[in-house]
Amino acid sequence: PSLGKVAGEVTLDATILRDTSEVVLLAGPMTISSVVYEGLSVAWRRRGERILISVPASSAGRKVRLSVRYQAKPQRGMYFVSADPKYPTRTVQAWTQGEAQDNRFWFPGWDYPNDRFTTEVRVSIPKALTALSNGRLVDDKVEGQRRICHWKMDKRHVNYLVTLVIGKFVEQDLGTYKSRVKLPLYVREPHLENFSRSFDQMHQMLDFLEKYTGRNYPYGKYAQIVVTDFLWGGMENTTATTLTEHTIHDARAEGDWSSDGLIMHELAHQWFGDLITCNDWTALWLNEGFATYFESLYFEATRSRDEFDVDRVQSMGWYLHSSYWRPIHERKFGHPDDLFDGHTYGKAAAVMHMMREEMGADVFRRGVQKYVADYADSLVEAHDLRRAMEAVSGLSLGSFFAQWIHRAGHPKVSFDWRWNATQNMLSLDIEQTQDGEAYHFTLPITVHVGDNVSHHRVRIHRKNQTVSLPFSTAPDCVEADPRRHILMERFFEKSAQELAYQMQNGSSAVSRRWAVDESGMYTEMGEREIVRAALLTVIANDKEHYTVRKQAAGRLAYGADVSTRGILLRHLKEEHNSRVRAAVAAALGEYNDGEVASALKRAFGKDDSYKVSAAALTAYAATGARDTLAMARRALKVRSHREVVAIAALGVLTQRGGTKAKNSLQGATVWGQPHLLRRAAARELGRFGKNYPKFADEIVEHLKTLLADPMRMVAMGAVDGLRTLKHQGSLQALRSFAERSATRTMRRKTLEAIKVIHKASSSVREEKMQERVDDLDERLQKLDDRLRDIESR
Repeated sequence: PSLGKVAGEVTLDATILRDTSEVVLLAGPMTISSVVYEGLSVAWRRRGERILISVPASSAGRKVRLSVRYQAKPQRGMYFVSADPKYPTRTVQAWTQGEAQDNRFWFPGWDYPNDRFTTEVRVSIPKALTALSNGRLVDDKVEGQRRICHWKMDKRHVNYLVTLVIGKFVEQDLGTYKSRVKLPLYVREPHLENFSRSFDQMHQMLDFLEKYTGRNYPYGKYAQIVVTDFLWGGMENTTATTLTEHTIHDARAEGDWSSDGLIMHELAHQWFGDLITCNDWTALWLNEGFATYFESLYFEATRSRDEFDVDRVQSMGWYLHSSYWRPIHERKFGHPDDLFDGHTYGKAAAVMHMMREEMGADVFRRGVQKYVADYADSLVEAHDLRRAMEAVSGLSLGSFFAQWIHRAGHPKVSFDWRWNATQNMLSLDIEQTQDGEAYHFTLPITVHVGDNVSHHRVRIHRKNQTVSLPFSTAPDCVEADPRRHILMERFFEKSAQELAYQMQNGSSAVSRRWAVDESGMYTEMGEREIVRAALLTVIANDKEHYTVRKQAAGRLAYGADVSTRGILLRHLKEEHNSRVRAAVAAALGEYNDGEVASALKRAFGKDDSYKVSAAALTAYAATGARDTLAMARRALKVRSHREVVAIAALGVLTQRGGTKAKNSLQGATVWGQPHLLRRAAARELGRFGKNYPKFADEIVEHLKTLLADPMRMVAMGAVDGLRTLKHQGSLQALRSFAERSATRTMRRKTLEAIKVIHKASSSVREEKMQERVDDLDERLQKLDDRLRDIESR
């Protein structure tokens, strides 16, 4: 392809399944110049994105060859990166993104997941560039100023997994796994210094997946290529995963970020998604649920049980914070892109974990191995996984799938426990408050009585249920589902004493973190002292999981507690874990004295963590220091991983910069600034305009220009800014942007913004109408009073 254009020929070897005189291909808006069927030119016609090809009558079972010459200028499917003097390290690239149904925009094909076939890609490019596609490199030769690359994928896969990436890349060899899987990595030259820390566990990850699934890596190579401006974190194209450049980070970011989860997720897809593929998009959760859950399973095997739980709960939270509920196995959707949400990832992974808890870890693993063995190189639906799991477990999982896969929502559960000293009995009241029928699940309960910790499992099957357990002494703490095995929203009100106990002695990191979070409700002096003592123990325990200690830092600073100020200052200086240190820096923003401000300023300038610098800047601004704005403007020029420091500076300017901040915010959106910073600045402009309505019209016009920005992330930042501003003058521009959006996801988010603005305008109209009605009522009342006065004369 030349920049922005694709011209070529696609040849398909196919088998006629039934008697037919017409073949259908999907070709987006591309121009078709000729169609050749079995060596002869044939007629064709277009119907939307479909190309209907008239062929001689063919009987079922006949093998045929079809060739289509085409030209395209894809708005989706293939994306182009241009070199630019404003960004000296950028180089020209072209890369594709096929999932869900966008490969039809750069080559004609059957762009659905319900067919598998081998593929070959030949590409002609300038000889200085490199090309990567699926499978093995058959030929790579230079003819004059052009390079001709020929890639062949011998094993069958589906259309959305076909890939092509072109650009100036340097190939790095990550070794050959067990002498049978080549592991090439392609990065741009600026990343040569830092790439290794993101990919140093490749052999360990492959070994884990092979042992867990019972099947060797299915292909001869696993290439990874790191591209500029990628739409997502990664894409699991068969044998050739595409990754965002944010995968790679420098040494200063090492303590704050890890790419292990992303790398593992895309690698797991080579089994779950590529070797085994959903038969239609309804079953997409089988691809993404397994890949998401295997991130957690890998952390369980290589890190700790707490890391396993924390990672699971984090992905579960993506689902629980959704604004809508639908079945995981959703059959009603406008476009398959609509299914890429917290249900398909987080909820699906949580359901797989509940299945493991129901049948036991070893049995679940055998079920996964049977699923992989039975359906390798196949297309699957929900019942295929159910059959595999039932076969190894002996369980009937019909009701489990009906409840968790085919039903929308989840249980909302309230807990309350009481102790009967006369009967030596603990009673735990459990109430499900969601609409509809009760969910059935096995609830783990952990009871702490002195040094004794006992674990129980109780079957829950009614909306109101009481569980009674005998104990000779009153419990110190009762934990319901302490490791968060069950997908549910839970409500459990506890005393300050019990929360303090649970913070220090809870049976999992996620249980202890929950107790720390809940302790914020206690602000009375006596109760505050109880929880404060426990919080001090938590933050001082360097063996505690960092997520628990982070939460404790915020709770210790609550209300600018003078008694904990010195302790937080010490942790800012001496704490080794940068994530905890960042939380401490953020917490110190509760105080406004000179010593705290000096410590935060020092942390901003000298700490070896980007996240600590960013948190310290925001907290420093909260202390009210006089040089806050000058410091924030300097921070705008600081380059950091994901631009976290400069983005923090934008937030400070929006909140504390007054009207003068407008120029700095607008300046951060201009071409030449880092694109992540430009996106954040567009969002902040929306907040600024909401704070200063007199600038709203000007800001709307500026954000409307950003809707046409060639960088998709910046355009979406402008959408977010306009959504926050809720200005009626932006509606037409947003409608136009939605129509020309490069991806379905961009279009959906833009339409959501339009709805928010419409709703806001309706509220304003209703308020104005109500004001007019009230005014009319008042005037009528006055007229009525005058009439009565006249009548009384």
